[in-house]
Amino acid sequence: MATTLKASSERLSFISEKVLPPALGDLESRHESARELVQYLEDKYLLCKQKDESLVEVQAEGMNVLVEMLSVVASDIDVVAANLQTMLELEGEAITTLTQRMQVAVSRMRLSEEQYARSKLRKVRTNKNTRLDVNEACKQLEGMPSAQPQAFERCSIKKRLSKRSGDVYAALR
Repeated sequence: MATTLKASSERLSFISEKVLPPALGDLESRHESARELVQYLEDKYLLCKQKDESLVEVQAEGMNVLVEMLSVVASDIDVVAANLQTMLELEGEAITTLTQRMQVAVSRMRLSEEQYARSKLRKVRTNKNTRLDVNEACKQLEGMPSAQPQAFERCSIKKRLSKRSGDVYAALR
């Protein structure tokens, strides 16, 4: 599946970087050529009209040249359309592949979460009769340098407030 995605990616980049830009450049140059041709035919038509010559030959020549040019432009458009269709198909395949991969990843994550929850539940069920003494926990924490428990002293609220800031308590009186 990874090789298919990589091959699709390479084909997609080849089409978008190597095939489409020259084809679109060809269409642009055909546009400029058509403009120049129309300008040439208009000039020739006006020149023949001024000289009172036959306009039938100019019209026939113009029609033939325009038909040829339009057939070339139509074939260029077909090539661009086929390449764009190929690009869309490749992108659709890539999206489908990525969607499938995401579904697999989500399923694995859910399975992992379920296994973790089951193991925790199993530990709780096996250890439900044993109680952890607070003093034992403090002794265990003493060995850890970053988790030193602070001594807790029971006292009244007045005393606690006076310890934190005597001025606040005095202001409340």
